[in-house]
Amino acid sequence: MSSFFYQAYCATLINNEVLLFPGSPRRDFVYVKDVVEANLHAMRDFNVLRSSWYEVGTGRACTFEQVLEIANISYNYAEPTSVPHGYQYYTCSEPENWMKGWKPQYSLENGIADYMSYLKYSK
Repeated sequence: MSSFFYQAYCATLINNEVLLFPGSPRRDFVYVKDVVEANLHAMRDFNVLRSSWYEVGTGRACTFEQVLEIANISYNYAEPTSVPHGYQYYTCSEPENWMKGWKPQYSLENGIADYMSYLKYSK
C-alpha cells in the first residue's frame, strides 16, 4: 500500500479531492530514509540488538492535516460514518523503544520536502 502522502500527492495530479477522516487522527509519520537507516543499523549491530524488538519512528505524532498543510495540498473531510470500526486515532513511537545508537534524522517537514523534490524530479 502506498503512503498516505503519496496517495494525496497523486490525487492532486489528477485533480481528485483528498478526503480525511474527521477527528484529526494523529500518526508518527516516519520518513522512509529513516526506516532504511534503522534497518541498516540493526544489520550492522545485529549481535548487540538481536533477540529484542524495536520501534522506528520520530516520537512525534502529527495530524494528517499537518502533513497536507506542509505540502500545500487542499483537503476536505469524509463523512463520520466512513471511519472504519476500531480505527486507530493515535500512534506514536516511544524513543525508549528505539535501538541504542539509532535516532531519526528527518523531521516531518524535512522528510516531506525531500520526498516532494524526489516526486517532482521523477515525473
